[in-house]
Amino acid sequence: MSLPIQMKHVVPLVIIAVLASGCSSIAPAPSSTTGAVFVPTNSPQPAIATHTAASTPHAAGNQPEQTLAWQQVQAVLPPEVPILAPTWLPDSIHKLQPQPSLNIRHDSLSGFTYAVSYEAGHRSYLTFSVGSPSPVQRNADTKVSLTLRGTNATLITQGDFTSLQWNEQGHTYAILSAGFSLSQDDLLRLAESLRPLAPIPAQTPDAWAKARALLPPTIAVYKPGWMPERFGQAELVEAVTGKADAVRYTIAYHSGSEETVFFILNIGADALGNSPPTQGTSEKVRVLGNEALFLAAPEDGRLELNWHADKQRYQMKVYGKGHQVTRDELLRIANSL
Repeated sequence: MSLPIQMKHVVPLVIIAVLASGCSSIAPAPSSTTGAVFVPTNSPQPAIATHTAASTPHAAGNQPEQTLAWQQVQAVLPPEVPILAPTWLPDSIHKLQPQPSLNIRHDSLSGFTYAVSYEAGHRSYLTFSVGSPSPVQRNADTKVSLTLRGTNATLITQGDFTSLQWNEQGHTYAILSAGFSLSQDDLLRLAESLRPLAPIPAQTPDAWAKARALLPPTIAVYKPGWMPERFGQAELVEAVTGKADAVRYTIAYHSGSEETVFFILNIGADALGNSPPTQGTSEKVRVLGNEALFLAAPEDGRLELNWHADKQRYQMKVYGKGHQVTRDELLRIANSL
């Protein structure tokens, strides 16, 4: 049985793979998490305004923030996904020394989404996000339409929460703020200060390397040492950093026969929550020396393995009536992790 290698040192901008006896681990960067921000859905009719922000943010060399979080986003996302980082931050953000956090996801509906947050305590954060738009609260105090970065934008406030959102290059960008008492001018200046990150050397880390690079070093990432030949390369569906109870990832392998095996940490995408199949059979088995539960639901072609290790929940799932994965094959993959 091979155990994941835990590495303590991180080299920025480089994702390092270690392969030994069928196991792999990549040195990640520690990171924190941002609480979910839900912004209510109906709001007053918007006012119309036009804004021209200061065009010379006072960051050294007018270069984007090169924190490790932004470097991680850039290392993980495909080069065609535009990453705009701030070249200016308000003094209150620098003084409080908030820690960046990451939330990166890819799905077929919204494409790639990510968020980089600067936090100072539970309710103070400044988040730069790309992806699905945030819902608008019904009881929002104000909703103002603006012209920003040459396109239409919407500024919403509710109490000390503010959301600035616009579309650019086919993606939805948003700046979310709470607890920092940032003015409207601060948020608009932040938006105007965004610049593309400088290119980094080409690299093609696999899905497991990407997940390892994003998650805290205390979280074990288990990569299969064996997969049936009919399966292709791994795909990173989701990776979210945070505290131990919030960290998750989903990695998928697809075959030409439309069968998919998902590897999931905690409640990841395609985990279908904690609910077992309503019909089928269950069996206690062993995975890497840990007691595990094997579930089979022939009616919908669902197979599952669930076990706990290192105080985390790990899952493997197979869906689809047409898949060829057997119980023994799934256990062989699991015990090769």
